[in-house]
Amino acid sequence: MVYHDISQEQLLLLITQAVQAELQKRSRQVPVGISVRHIHLTRDDVDKLFGYGYQLTPKKALSQPGQFACEECLDIIGPKGELKHGDRYLLCSDGLTDMLTNFEIDDILSSEPTAEDCAQRLVDAALEKGGKDNVTVIVCRIL
Repeated sequence: MVYHDISQEQLLLLITQAVQAELQKRSRQVPVGISVRHIHLTRDDVDKLFGYGYQLTPKKALSQPGQFACEECLDIIGPKGELKHGDRYLLCSDGLTDMLTNFEIDDILSSEPTAEDCAQRLVDAALEKGGKDNVTVIVCRIL
């Protein structure tokens, strides 16, 4: 399934839920809320990430009282390495993976210019091969 009328907020919610579900399976987790290009951290999160009592360095005040953008940055590192600018990630149903090989999927992910083009081409390719089940695809690109 390709989402044509999905808002950026809805897409981020889907991705956030999928990432949080995966993180819950792991130890040493720091759950965070993801919002566009920033994350929301609790005091406990800051203590775990930077050390007990660490004070973040304010960079810019936000519209919400008491909240600010900080100078500190976090790299997201998963089991296959660090998430980098331009990387593409695929969340999909078995309706896609039952119809296309990993090689075919990788070829499409690396050849299409946009995430939307990738998603559409993946769905089309699965349906062309018979599409025996629902084909759900979310492709995101790290900005």
